[in-house]
Amino acid sequence: MRLSRPLSRLAFWLVVIGWILIIGGVAEGIDLLVSPPPGGLGALLLALLEGPFTHIGLGLALLALSELLRERRT
Repeated sequence: MRLSRPLSRLAFWLVVIGWILIIGGVAEGIDLLVSPPPGGLGALLLALLEGPFTHIGLGLALLALSELLRERRT
């Protein structure tokens, strides 16, 4: 198939960006747990939802998309 090479490059970059998002989300979550935002537990949960959870979720979605592209290629 002629499109297999661009799809494999796309899958590679999706994995790279996905892992960057996951690692960045974990680092951001650790930072929030070490120095929580002022305002108590509600502010901490909101900050976790707006930052690390979103980054980790997007990273996992990109990894899943790259896996679908790899399966389609074969």
